[in-house]
Amino acid sequence: MVDYRKEPISSITEDTPQNFSRFVIGFFGTVFILATGLIIASIYINPFGYFGTTGQFETYNARRAKAAYLLKLPREELPDAWIIGSSNMLPFQPRTLNRFFDTQNAFNLGSYWGRAEDLWSWTNFIVHDLSAAPKVVILGVEPWTFADDQRGPPLLSQYRRRLIVTKNLAKYLPEYSDLRYQVSRLLDSLTIQNMRIMARMVRKNGFRRRQVRALESNPRFNIDGTSRPLSKIEADPFLPPEINDLYRRAVERSTYNTDPNSLSEARRNVTASHYIRLDDVVNFLPGDRMQPEDFALFRETIALLHSRNIEVGIIMLPTHPYFYDLLVKHTNYVEHLNELKEFLKSLQAEFENVNTVLDASHIYKFRGKPDAFHDKYHMTPINTDLVLERLHQDWRKK
Repeated sequence: MVDYRKEPISSITEDTPQNFSRFVIGFFGTVFILATGLIIASIYINPFGYFGTTGQFETYNARRAKAAYLLKLPREELPDAWIIGSSNMLPFQPRTLNRFFDTQNAFNLGSYWGRAEDLWSWTNFIVHDLSAAPKVVILGVEPWTFADDQRGPPLLSQYRRRLIVTKNLAKYLPEYSDLRYQVSRLLDSLTIQNMRIMARMVRKNGFRRRQVRALESNPRFNIDGTSRPLSKIEADPFLPPEINDLYRRAVERSTYNTDPNSLSEARRNVTASHYIRLDDVVNFLPGDRMQPEDFALFRETIALLHSRNIEVGIIMLPTHPYFYDLLVKHTNYVEHLNELKEFLKSLQAEFENVNTVLDASHIYKFRGKPDAFHDKYHMTPINTDLVLERLHQDWRKK
């Protein structure tokens, strides 16, 4: 039995160079073994698609699928009109664009979490990889398009993982290089985020792997590039009916015509109801600022389309009006919209191929319907058709 009344006795062992060397070798050897194991596991699970087209993918990479599908098309079957933007553009129906703009086979290149670099990469892909000469390109933008978002992998943190693993697009990114990509994907294999995702995928699927589905066989996307869930006409309600009724009456009575950014008493009252988390509002635009570098890259995108004599329509996209009012109340959203509109108008003045800049940043501007939203910013085709109809009305005939 231990006698705790006695004072503990410790012994001192003299350190030697040999002991220190063993410690260093043991420490770095352990680190090396753990890192190698994590990288091997990442190669096998492959949650982000860094290591080929087989694995347990965190999510479907529509960028890669769309690029692969389009590269297989004969030149005579290439789309003659394109819709490009974030996932907020995915409900825009190519058939509606064809109807209004006299095109034959428009295609939707909307991308989840797409920003200015996506628009730049897709435009280069169209004119260089596909050697296409479309009649018109419709670009959807919003403050998010120019966000200072740094949630990507190490060394390429400003880009989405689904973008940088799509080699046909990644090669056009300003900060991309193959060496940086190779190092980045290895470092990303060692992150806590990657380990959590791999653990979740193994719990869900065991160690079974699958091949990436082509666009033609994926149940969540249509062959024209649109999202099937976001293309549903009827939206599942995410707000109480009385909230939508309030904004529907406001649009019908044109009460926004005075100042849509000045909250009425009724609108101010509903913003006190937390149907949308406040952190979703204040984090809508990281840092509450837009990046000048992204503005410059978007200007290069317009210049590239101008060099090919391709007509461009630019749409400032809306949010649900309740979310809009929350942004007005808690962020600098109005200032961002004004800055963005001024920038787009300057591009229209500079480049004659920019046919129309449509400010559809609020649904009252195109007589939209507040219940035609899947969530706080994804519209249903009811609203996107109204936006395209308004764009067509404003389109300058040449």
